[in-house]
Amino acid sequence: MLKPEDVRVLDINSCFWGVETQVLMENAGKAIYRFFKEKYGSQKNVLVVCGPGNNGGDGLVAARLLSRENNVKVFLLKEPKTTEAKVAYNKLLMENNIEITIGNMDKLKEIIEWADVIIDAVLGVGVRGTHVKDPYRSVIELINKAGKDVISVDYPSGIPEDIIVHPTYVITFHDLKEGLLNIAERIRIADIGIPKEAEIYAGPGDIYVYYPKPEKNVHKGQRGRIMVIDAATFIGAIVLSAMSAYRIGVDLVYVYTYFNSEKPLRKIGYVSYSPSIVVVDDLEMFYGRSDAVLIGPGMDREIGVFDVIRPLVDVISENKNIPIILDAGGLTLLKEYRDELSGADIIITPHAGEFRYLFERDPGRTLSERIENAKRVAKDWEVTIVLKGPVDVITDGKRVKLNTTGCPSMAVGGSGDVLSGVITGLRAKVKDSFKAAYMGAFITGLAGEYASEKLGYGITPEDIIREVPKVLKLCLENPTSLTYSPR
Repeated sequence: MLKPEDVRVLDINSCFWGVETQVLMENAGKAIYRFFKEKYGSQKNVLVVCGPGNNGGDGLVAARLLSRENNVKVFLLKEPKTTEAKVAYNKLLMENNIEITIGNMDKLKEIIEWADVIIDAVLGVGVRGTHVKDPYRSVIELINKAGKDVISVDYPSGIPEDIIVHPTYVITFHDLKEGLLNIAERIRIADIGIPKEAEIYAGPGDIYVYYPKPEKNVHKGQRGRIMVIDAATFIGAIVLSAMSAYRIGVDLVYVYTYFNSEKPLRKIGYVSYSPSIVVVDDLEMFYGRSDAVLIGPGMDREIGVFDVIRPLVDVISENKNIPIILDAGGLTLLKEYRDELSGADIIITPHAGEFRYLFERDPGRTLSERIENAKRVAKDWEVTIVLKGPVDVITDGKRVKLNTTGCPSMAVGGSGDVLSGVITGLRAKVKDSFKAAYMGAFITGLAGEYASEKLGYGITPEDIIREVPKVLKLCLENPTSLTYSPR
């Protein structure tokens, strides 16, 4: 069952997988036409009421097709505003037998009296807010008072808690929408060609819809604060994770180390390079101020540091509302202190070898085996897993997403630290560990692809980090420009 925001994700991800929104719109119009013909035959007076968005575009395509066997009139609340709806409108204008009215409410009342059947393509699932405003409200009221058969396109226009069209039928696309169960017997679900990959794999639509856009008057600290905790052998890993989180849009990164790492950090220049990376010496205070905490980049699980950081387990236990991401040596915390960490919101990022070490089982050779094993472990251990591989498997034990971005040149030391930093930064902003995890995998992989395209095979983790803002910008501003490129 799909939520309204899921529909937009599928539209954009379909483009990523090679099926353009214009094709989906044409297929939707054909589905409406076939459904109408099945229920009503032909030679009917049909009023198609269209909003300016893509739901209206679906209606415009249907109007064009229905006009060949019926008497069709179209009422537009406003001029089409999306590219796809404009194309559908221009095609409709080529049909000489269709009367089109834009915004004239008195004329709408006349056409409603004339119509045998009304097609509601006003808002669909695109409406936001808690109150339907005019002219949409007035149009919905007129449709409901008409006493005519109504076919709603994808979803009855309106807001259930305020005002909504009461349809005779709903023709919805791809899957049942949330809120339609109470009228399920009057619903037809139509396949309009959304590729299965658009739902199974992470894509730019997920970033566009789920990444929180910053407010205009945002202040430092309001876009997310994270903490990186370590007893690190490899100091550079801390920096890579911290800078990756910074590039994904958080505005404060605290670093706490159990060993004296501040001087090495300053020596390699990153603390002075970015004032947003703040080395702190009070674990509990800054842990409590953080929106997400990363533990483990650069930490070697073989050097016996866990006696040193045992007090950290107590801090985690007292702050289980703060999500934690365990990477590299930090993964051993889960193995050693499973009971103490029970109930915490945890994301882990193992590769196949770390998966075997942690759970004493092979992740599997085939993709289906890896999905099944990761899902079972995530459920049993109550964690979200990013099982890294040629195809990343991301699961919280119930939901599963796959990610196919990335390239062979990313097989370089430090790329995992970039991934964990990006995921931690996203988790500080996106209040769902599963979504943050697969969004992070998608963004990091695509950033690696861009770095490789620009520089060739020999890229560094810093090269990947530099491409993260570019990927984020494309996903937020022009997501349909991105297309899947097989590796």
